Amino acid sequence: MSFLLNRRFTFRSKIPIALGVGRFLIIMLPAYCVNVSVLFVAAAWLGFGDYLSQTLAVTSYLIAGFSGNSLFVFSEGE
Repeated sequence: MSFLLNRRFTFRSKIPIALGVGRFLIIMLPAYCVNVSVLFVAAAWLGFGDYLSQTLAVTSYLIAGFSGNSLFVFSEGE
């Protein structure tokens, strides 16, 4: 659902779905790993509270995902 909504509304891309889904997974898996890593470091190593740790993790996920989608998945240089 995230791929379809980003393709249609966020980036207004005409990239073929078959090509885009593969690219999307290539970007979003590392973005998820960044999320989990930031959450772990913030909570376990830095001792931040749950809410702050989750906020930092979600923010890192959004930045990584949006950047990767913008530069690779839905770029005009298809």
